[in-house]
Amino acid sequence: MKQFLIFICHLITFMSLAKSNTMTPTYEKTQFWLGMKGGINLSHNQILERFSVFESTNGNAETYQKTYKNFNQIGTQFQFCFQFNYKSFALVFAPGYKNMGYNYKNTYKWQDQATPTNNFELNYNQIQTLEYAIFPISIKYEFLKKTFKPYIHAGILAAVSIKASKKLEISGTDNASGGTTNFERTPITSDASSLIAATWTAALGGIGLNYDKLNIRLFIEANYMLGFNNITNPNTRYTTNPFAGSGDVLDDIRISNIDISLGAMFPLKFLNRGAYIPVHPH
Repeated sequence: MKQFLIFICHLITFMSLAKSNTMTPTYEKTQFWLGMKGGINLSHNQILERFSVFESTNGNAETYQKTYKNFNQIGTQFQFCFQFNYKSFALVFAPGYKNMGYNYKNTYKWQDQATPTNNFELNYNQIQTLEYAIFPISIKYEFLKKTFKPYIHAGILAAVSIKASKKLEISGTDNASGGTTNFERTPITSDASSLIAATWTAALGGIGLNYDKLNIRLFIEANYMLGFNNITNPNTRYTTNPFAGSGDVLDDIRISNIDISLGAMFPLKFLNRGAYIPVHPH
């Protein structure tokens, strides 16, 4: 690892000090960039198949289905950016870290058949937080050769699960103890890494805007990642469930994500014209 970092430093130094007398006709058509970006994200789910630890005696399986909420749990991401430009096109590799989440609710109710007003209701809010090492690669196209450069890009993303956790919030209403009592329990949090699939894959696309100032390129971009695979581990659905007592097991779901990031990149190729000027491919 140390030797690799030394090699990268030498490479950056060499490219930054490139002289104009070594340029070829294609020198000004390409540029290398290094940078970073970070921001926030929101997720939504597509249910592939539903599961429950309960089985309805009247054939009404919907009684035990979860109610999902989308785009309501904010996650974050941080990525490094490695970009190679050729004219208006660029190849971008942006490995980094991403956490995202989703939640759903279960509601169970007991009712006295003789006296329906005597009932007891339990509400479970189940919050999942997922952490990934992400490895997106995309092709970018820039539209203008001005200070502000809008762009679009598209590609694929592969991610490896780092950790997952699950938080259970419990509340309810007791109408069976001689009155009406609303209650809440202390939330319970547990590791849920074994319940999540080892990988997540997605197609990605997005739009952005570059702003070049001196030797820095600032940018803002928005991306959408369309998930391909089931993120639940079916092999541990019933065997390692930390919240089996709440009557819950994970459904098979496909997760997609929207993120917004701010970032900065630094050019590695310069023109020597009395002062070093970054190459802007054209």
